[in-house]
Amino acid sequence: KSHFQTGRVFAEGLILSDKKTGLWKYYDQYGNIKYTEKYKEGELTDTTFGYHPNGKLYYQIVYENGKRNGLYLEYNQLGTLVEEGMYKDDERSNDWYVYDSNGDVEYESCYKNGERHGLQKSYAVNGALSQYDIYDKGEIIASVFLDTAENVIQRFGVFHGNVTLRDANNSYDHFKASYKNGASDGKTTWYSVTGKVLVEGNFINNKRDGLWTWYHDNGKVRKTI
Repeated sequence: KSHFQTGRVFAEGLILSDKKTGLWKYYDQYGNIKYTEKYKEGELTDTTFGYHPNGKLYYQIVYENGKRNGLYLEYNQLGTLVEEGMYKDDERSNDWYVYDSNGDVEYESCYKNGERHGLQKSYAVNGALSQYDIYDKGEIIASVFLDTAENVIQRFGVFHGNVTLRDANNSYDHFKASYKNGASDGKTTWYSVTGKVLVEGNFINNKRDGLWTWYHDNGKVRKTI
């Protein structure tokens, strides 16, 4: 056991061969449980639980071989889930969600190798999509703002390299293009909700170049320029 200067227990658990083993409990200065951990030969394993001063669950996170590997859940002092996501090798991975006090999704984000990557979405209090951002390996490359009817009202960003944009609901790719320092430079393609090509053509330094083709939903050519 370890103690505060007041004599209250700070931490308690088992040590074998100078390594923490089994369940360990940690307390605040008032004697309330703060968090619990499980160890195997000195490394964190299984699920760690954190607690609010009122005793409600604060968070839980899965460990494997001493690293965060698995589901993370976080709650407010009333017991409402406020954030959830996955860890892989101690880094955020895949989809993460932040919730408001009513339990509605407030923000969605996607991580790759611990960095934001791809589409990130923000929601208004009425549940409508209000903004989405495009990230590439942790760097924001574009932001799109929407009105209460989810119509686009502003766009900001400088694209570079190959860019793929998803629709606002992240259900399909609706645009693929190549950019150089913010200017369209290379093949550009728009897609329908079913994944069929709607428009395709080529740009050189933001100017159309060569043949451009528009298609009907059935794949037949509608016009060429």
